[in-house]
Amino acid sequence: MKKFFLMLAILPFVFISCSKDDNGDGNSEKFIGLWALLDYYYDELLVDEMWEFKEDGTFIYMDDSRDNIEFKDGCVYNYGSFRQKVAGTYSVKGDIITLKAKDELFYLEFEYDFYDDDQIKIHQVYGWEVEDGEKVEVEPEEEFIIIHRVKKLM
Repeated sequence: MKKFFLMLAILPFVFISCSKDDNGDGNSEKFIGLWALLDYYYDELLVDEMWEFKEDGTFIYMDDSRDNIEFKDGCVYNYGSFRQKVAGTYSVKGDIITLKAKDELFYLEFEYDFYDDDQIKIHQVYGWEVEDGEKVEVEPEEEFIIIHRVKKLM
């Protein structure tokens, strides 16, 4: 009879599942939206790369090599001139965000820390990309970079 009561006492704990926060995904909703890597060119603040993270766990990476996309007061100007767009999926576990591009173009892991809701400090800790049809490991970055939330596209 003692075993029966012990089983009844333990049974509720068997059906308890982990929430998103227990799995280390508590910050994934903070990433949702547009983010820009910025660079100064003379006196202008320009967008070098952008990421759009969506609620469904997908992202779009955008790269600009023409240096004409301006960032001012949280707004991005000349948005339509990005030359490269790559889609993929992302996941967040603890302090690591992982990006996997469709068609296996790249796989990157970044350590991150939110300064506030509009700035994230990141640095790459592992990854590979495809160059000339071959997977090439990407050297980890030693320095952190800051990406900024984009509030509006102009």
